[in-house]
Amino acid sequence: MMSASSTRILVVDDEPLDRDTTTAFLEDRGFKVKSPRSVEEIHELLAACKFDLVLLDLLMRKWELDTRALLHRLTEEIGLPVIMISGESTPNDRNRFLDEGADDFLVKPVSPQDDGTDNFVVKPVPPLQWGDTELLARIGAVLRRANGRDGTDGRAGAVYSFEGWSLDPARRELRDPGGVLVGLTDGEFRLLLALLREPGKELAREQLLGPGDASDRSVDVHVSRLRNKLEPNPETPEFIKTVRGVGYVLAVPVKPP
Repeated sequence: MMSASSTRILVVDDEPLDRDTTTAFLEDRGFKVKSPRSVEEIHELLAACKFDLVLLDLLMRKWELDTRALLHRLTEEIGLPVIMISGESTPNDRNRFLDEGADDFLVKPVSPQDDGTDNFVVKPVPPLQWGDTELLARIGAVLRRANGRDGTDGRAGAVYSFEGWSLDPARRELRDPGGVLVGLTDGEFRLLLALLREPGKELAREQLLGPGDASDRSVDVHVSRLRNKLEPNPETPEFIKTVRGVGYVLAVPVKPP
């Protein structure tokens, strides 16, 4: 994994206290952090700066920001890894945003607080008290996966070919049999590259996105999205096949670089 001092993180959160606390936490650990204070500044920073990772809050009511649209821009158009963070979320939120391209999903630290009755309610800790384990572990996991794309097959002109499709790892470009460029999220790219490197081999989920790097659900979501882009009929996949109790296998011949 790249060192913290060379890692550039964009923290997008409309809650000033949460944003400042997260930024300070990361800067104290050596990361280079930008934390926009308006929707306009988000777009200015994305245009002016290069980032390695984005922490994106799920709900930003103060800014009236369409989080899903921003996630699409970050993953599909720019190709950045994104970790969603939220103080208010449900399992459906997690699944939906993983479906839409997020690399991981992390709930903000919470603690029970007395609401004045006999019951306790769960609210984000003011200020956030990120531990040195989970947030850093998630960031490290996503960055390891991102760095994993820079192998010997990342040299210029090195292209994998399969069933008329081609993947250029150096440019991170996938082209269909007609030569049309097909967009990939960062997670989809890494997963496809892992499969292309070992065609015909049954790969466990942890081999596809790294040990402990993502939940089974996250890997399955990336596979589903990739099938929708590659397969003639995603409901009966011919390229990426499920191996029950193991993971997945790329079941078509591959011409390596």
